[in-house]
Formats: sequence, structure tokens, C-alpha cells
Amino acid sequence: MVIFDIEKEDIVVDSDRIEEVIQQIQKENPGFCQIIMKDIDEEQIRKEIYQYFFHFELHCLESCYMNSLQRHRSQQALHVLKNLFSPRHESLTHFSVLSNLKKCLDHRHTEVSLSFAYEILFLLRALKGKTGLEQKEENSPIATRPEWGRLDELSQEVKTWMKRYPSGLDYQVIKQRKQNQEMIKSMFGITDKEWKDWNWQCQHVIRDLKELESFTKLTEKEKESILLANEHQIPFGITPYYLSLLDLSDSSIKYDHAIRNHAFPPLHYIQRLIEMKKRQNTEPLNNPKQTPEEISIRRGYPMIAIFRPIPTHTQYCLYGERNWEMNDALGKKKPVQMDKIDRAVRWFEKHTEVTEVLIAGDILIFDDDIIEEILSRLADISHIQRIRVSTRIPVILPNRITDSLVHLLSSYQISGRREISLMTHFEHAYEVTLEAMEVVQKLRKAGVHVYNQSIYTIDNSRRFEMSALRKQLRLIGVDPYYSFNAKKDTPEERVPIARMIQEQNEESRLAPGIDREDEAVFNIPGIGKNYLRASQEHELIMILADGSRIYEFYPSDAHLFRQKTFLYRDVPIYTFLKELEKRGERIKDYRSIWYYY
Repeated sequence: MVIFDIEKEDIVVDSDRIEEVIQQIQKENPGFCQIIMKDIDEEQIRKEIYQYFFHFELHCLESCYMNSLQRHRSQQALHVLKNLFSPRHESLTHFSVLSNLKKCLDHRHTEVSLSFAYEILFLLRALKGKTGLEQKEENSPIATRPEWGRLDELSQEVKTWMKRYPSGLDYQVIKQRKQNQEMIKSMFGITDKEWKDWNWQCQHVIRDLKELESFTKLTEKEKESILLANEHQIPFGITPYYLSLLDLSDSSIKYDHAIRNHAFPPLHYIQRLIEMKKRQNTEPLNNPKQTPEEISIRRGYPMIAIFRPIPTHTQYCLYGERNWEMNDALGKKKPVQMDKIDRAVRWFEKHTEVTEVLIAGDILIFDDDIIEEILSRLADISHIQRIRVSTRIPVILPNRITDSLVHLLSSYQISGRREISLMTHFEHAYEVTLEAMEVVQKLRKAGVHVYNQSIYTIDNSRRFEMSALRKQLRLIGVDPYYSFNAKKDTPEERVPIARMIQEQNEESRLAPGIDREDEAVFNIPGIGKNYLRASQEHELIMILADGSRIYEFYPSDAHLFRQKTFLYRDVPIYTFLKELEKRGERIKDYRSIWYYY
């Protein structure tokens, strides 16, 4: 792509051998490496390194040998490098870049990885303005074209990227899924009327491995995870409708990878959840001082509280907060504990400062009368001005959004007094369907807005993959709201912070403004949402031996509360890139990722 052009291909190293990368570091940075390799006390080396950085910064500020963009990247890299050699950060992270880099350069044994070596190499390149990420020379063909010509070419390149990700609104996909539905209906021996009945869908949620194998081919890992989930009573189930979204006749997992990851729990996730359940049996997970209503209510912000009236989801939730507590995934609807709702309502009545409620746990799986009971109790509280209902129903069971449910929800929408909205969770353009569009339009016409919270994962992290999702959501009437990081206890699914920032800066930015209203948000335990664009609220302070970046996050409301900072260990960038490569991506298309901090 034009915007990712490399000025000098020879400065890009593509080696799987750490020795070659270390040699490249020495070749490009002889003065820096000479200081590191001095046979003197490490603290003296540290002082000389800081002197090196200081003189380099003065040279950078006083001369014009870098252009403005190079100087900006250089200043960012300089800040990170200073952090890496900081005694404070060594103490916080129990790791020393100085000690380990010295061992590498002296060819002594060290546990550092290739990812670590690449991080140092690219930081030093950024410091010297040698990233190669600048636009082509001024006399290049593209630079001499009229402005509109360059914009046309850029727009076409974006479209080319996004065409890689078909959506459920594409003609061929609609045709294939119609065939899937006919096949599933035939195997169940049902009519179209039954297929569209959400109660029938819930009564026929598929959990059995053999039954699933009669519809589609499963990988060995998928088979093992399903068996383990059933054996350990971990919530798992897939509606026939959501099953029809899979490429049932194609086992290549070319397009339906994100859907399969939600339909069939990954093996590593199931194994980790089993361990959590074991710990739950031996360790108290809840604070003994918490009251029952506080267990079902979470409050991290002054005017908003999360209320979970039921411990259930419409399907297993790979990114849920307390997955081990979930008792079902569709189908087996258990009685709602009304006394629990009573206690929660009393809590909201008492806390007049809370004006917004987010209802978690997906109450839309229940019958209308139960939903009405919950909503009416909250709506009767005079200071509640907004009720948001978190749900995956439009994604996995859109026919649940019946005319009667739409009428029920809209009855609590009172302009100028109270707002009700749905907060749904589409994770990929392949999940966006005609059925989902139909129910979203019903809700919008009734005055109920639908927003989307997506999670950055390995399954939607390719170039312009999230942009494709946002575009399709806007077309069906869903407003993109937030894009979150995956939880730290799902490392196989996580995406580096650098990739999230890269996506916002290089991909989301190119879309029309109304298509990119959502923000990349990092959810921090005990602190809350941290906007990754706000660089003043986080900084890279260390790179560990395996290439993991350590970030220190600062609370945005530190001026209001005394709070500790939060240290986060990220996914190594090189590990992430190699996983993308396994999936058919070219690493060079992501090369600028190293320069986002």
C-alpha cells in the first residue's frame, strides 16, 4: 500500500535467527553498542547511555537532518529507550534491558528472544529516523499526481483490502447460507415457520459432539474442547441459526474463522476455564464483605452501574468477565430469582447518583414477561435516565426480536425523560446478516438505538478487518461504540496494543467519520476504560526477554481519586505477526506496528 511504503528495503531485516538481528543492531549502532559492551560497572554504563541519548536529542533538536515526521518518531523512541534503561522500571518489572543486551552483544548466554531483539533494533532505527516509513520521494510518480488522483488510489487500495472480508450481506454468502438453512431444516424435519420460531431455536440448541459432526466437519481441537466442555459442565451451545452461518460444506476455515471461534470454544479457553472452576471450589472468589446486591451490581463510574440479574449468556462468552460463574448458554432457562432483583432495585433506589444502568447477562433470552418485570422495576426509579441492555441476540438469534419485544422495549423510551438501547456484540463482518438487519431496523423505527461493542482479537485483527465490520454495521443501522482489548487470561486471542493503535491510525482513520465513531479502549482492572489514543494515559516502560512490552497505565481520573497505576504485560509483537503469517498474511504489510507505543 502507498501509505506503508518502505524507502529502503535493505533496512528491513527478516530473519528467524537472533544472532543475525543482534549483528544488525551492532552494524547500525556502533557507538551505542560500544558503550553497552564496555568492561565497566553497569551503573556507569547506564550514565553513559543516558549521555548518549542526551547528546542525540540535542543534535536532533538543533539540526535539520530529519524531516518533521522522522523527528516526531525519534522523540517517541527516545522516550521509550530512556524508560527501558530506567532503574525504577527495572525494579517494577524485575528485568534489565541493559544487562541482557550486554550479554547479547558479548555473545554470552541469555534468555532473550528474537522478538526482544527486533524491538531493540526497531527502536534504534526510529531514534535515528531510519524507519523507512516515509512517503516516496517528491519526484516519484504518485507524489506528482494531482491530490484527487492520490486520494482515488488510496481509496481503491482500501476497498481492495476490505474485499478480502465478505459479509453476510454479500450475494454469494446469502445464497450459501440459505442452502445451509434448508439442509439443517431437512435434517430436523421442520418447516420454515418452525425455523423462524425463536422458542424452537432455543429448544434445539446443539451441544452434542456427534450431532454437530452430522452438520459440519470439526477439527481435532474443536472436538476435544466440546467434549471437555460437556464433561465439566461448561456452558456451551449453538443455535441452529448461528450454525447456518458457518461454511458447513467447506472445512478450510477461510472465511468463518471468527464465527467458529464463538460457536466452538477454543481448547485453550476450555482448559483455562476448567482450572478456574477448580480454584473456585477451593478459593473464595467474592469479597466476604460484599452484600448480595453488590455481587450482582458492579460500579466503576460515578453515574453508571452494571446489573447482572441472571448468570447466563446466549452462548459461551470467550471474553466475559466471570465466565466460570455462568450456568447456561441458551436453552435451559432457569427461574429468575426475584428476591435478587428486589435487592438490586432497592440498591438503585438508594443510590440516586446512578442515572444509567447497563443490564448484563443477556436478559433477552427470557420471555417477555420476565424482561418487562426487570425493565419496569428499573424504569420506576425516577433518577434512572438510561437503560442499556447488553445482548448477543441480534447476532445469534435475531428472530427473538419479535414485534412484541420491540413494542415492549420501545415502551420505556420516553424522549426527554428516559432512553433505552441495546448494546450488542458483532465481532466480524461475516456475522452481519439480512436477519440481523431486519430486526435492527425494527428497533430503530421504534426509537430503540442499537450500539456495538467489539473485541480486538486475532480473528479480526488483519488489515482493515475491523473497518469492514464497522462499515457493515453502519449499513444495517448499528452504531459502532467501543472496540475493547481481549482479557489477559485469553492470551491466544489477544492483539498487541501497538496493533490496536496502528489500526486506529492507519485504517480506521481512512474511513468516513460516521463509520469510525468507535474508540479503541483498554479496560483496566480497578481503573476502567483507557483511551489508547490518549498517549498521556499510558507509556511503554519495559520490554521483557520474550519480547512482551510492559505498559504502565495511569488513571484518567487521577485528579479525583488516589489510585495506583496498572502494569500490563502485552503480547509480543513478533509472536502476533508470526500467527498472522500462519493465517496467510504478509508480515511486511504490518511493519509499522513496531513504531506504535
